[in-house]
Amino acid sequence: MSDSKRSFFPHFRRTLLLVSVLIVALVVATFAYLTSLPPRIGPRASIISDPLEFSVAMDKTDFQQGENTTLRVSIRNTSNKTITLRWGSFSLEWDQTIVLDFYVVDANGTVVYQWFHEHGAFMSSKTKILNPSEQWTNFFYWHQKYNYPQDDVLVPKGTYSVFGHTRKMGLTIDNQTRLIELETPSLTFTIQ
Repeated sequence: MSDSKRSFFPHFRRTLLLVSVLIVALVVATFAYLTSLPPRIGPRASIISDPLEFSVAMDKTDFQQGENTTLRVSIRNTSNKTITLRWGSFSLEWDQTIVLDFYVVDANGTVVYQWFHEHGAFMSSKTKILNPSEQWTNFFYWHQKYNYPQDDVLVPKGTYSVFGHTRKMGLTIDNQTRLIELETPSLTFTIQ
């Protein structure tokens, strides 16, 4: 074998190794970047009532009839102080403590579903401390059914609105407590 061929193969192998390392690094970096992005969510409606931001969010706005509808209802401390929230009742579901609520309303303005109406609540208080910028979220799955006594009946296809509701709660900040109740603006969605 000539000297030029001998020097070519080690050079070729080094180049191939370098290209392979660069491809692996590029794939790892791309994966790390994509997983660092916030999760993609659909529409969100919120209201700010100092020191709170209260919001409802959905994955999307178009659903097939019978498809589970995922909702997130969140409350966030927008102040630079620690606050305490206290509800007179709560519920336990899906390994989470539920204190926030939501309503689904049809195009005629009739409430077809309210989470607490169906699930009820323990008559025991629940306290949540939120540090500055901290958020608490309840996750819900609505199965597109009416509340009791029609809880086995799917709502018809059409246009609906959903809004979040804090229920009555005590808000303590700087040793001052007041009762408040918040409702988000509504999000409109369709069931096809």
